[in-house]
Amino acid sequence: MYMTRVLRPVPCRSPSLHAAAVLALVLASPAITAAQVPEGTYRISQRATVTQTLGDALISLDYSRPLARDRTDLFGKVVHWGELWTPGANEATVLEVSKEVKLNGHDVPAGRWSMWIIPSQVGPWELVLDARDTLFHTQRPELTDDQIRFVVDVEEGPAHEEALMWAFPRIAQDGATMLMSWGTTRIPIEVEVEPITPVLTISAEDAALYVGEWQAAFAPDPETGAGAPPTVLTLRHTDDGHLFAGFPEGALPGPPPVAAAEDEDMSPQQRERAAARRALAEMETSAWDFLLVPRARGIFMLGFFHEGVLLDVEEFYHEFEFDGGRAVRLTVRSAEDRVFLTATRAME
Repeated sequence: MYMTRVLRPVPCRSPSLHAAAVLALVLASPAITAAQVPEGTYRISQRATVTQTLGDALISLDYSRPLARDRTDLFGKVVHWGELWTPGANEATVLEVSKEVKLNGHDVPAGRWSMWIIPSQVGPWELVLDARDTLFHTQRPELTDDQIRFVVDVEEGPAHEEALMWAFPRIAQDGATMLMSWGTTRIPIEVEVEPITPVLTISAEDAALYVGEWQAAFAPDPETGAGAPPTVLTLRHTDDGHLFAGFPEGALPGPPPVAAAEDEDMSPQQRERAAARRALAEMETSAWDFLLVPRARGIFMLGFFHEGVLLDVEEFYHEFEFDGGRAVRLTVRSAEDRVFLTATRAME
């Protein structure tokens, strides 16, 4: 933990800036209603939000975006060395996390925090998280032991960023990089979360309840009434414990056939788009295997699995019904409870 330091108030850079700060505080008073002063109407530094889901944690930043406006030396002149500065404008930038996370290895509990950075020409830059989340950017908090404080890296960016920006350029199952960019300055902050690792396998004994052929029927499209003929759904269990389901070629409902694009009257772009439609139609009607990701007994989700890697899990629930200890009926429905497919076990 850093020693407590008290920063002297930074002198206002101009009378107009002082007046703007006072006016902003006046407008924040309950005496002025939102109807009288529409939110965002007069702000030059436009408000922005960015939100990222990592595992089961939701991370968001609410900030305003100041412009460089041909100003040089953004840090050291516009933002003074040693100044407690919110990385944004107007109201202090707010970081909100739905669950405890780590930022650059430091624990950050769930909650809302105003965010401040102390740039330095003679030492490392520091980030400060303060529990007061409704401060204006000129209401710089004093540094206390109650705050979360740690050193951040500063990098020279490859290009000029005119408007200050927060983004998540790298994401993974266990974390992400949260990046601030302004001018040519970049501040990357590493976020760590507890990863969610789904169980992907079941035992051969459990798999025996499901493996085999199933007579399947797709539900008609609720808008067009179009459907697809009945087909066979095959469930198989692999030696490494995965339960796969598969449709034969042509079984899945797909778009109507697309004629070959050989019309000389077509523009190059039209022929290109027609070729793309044919390729997609061929993909959608080809044989298709997918992984059944177990959630509970008799309930699976649809998993995209390629060369031993789980690519994604979709909220299509495969719900089996049992009779005599064996699965005999299957209903596939979306998270919105729309039924896509029903199936019964084929006679053996």
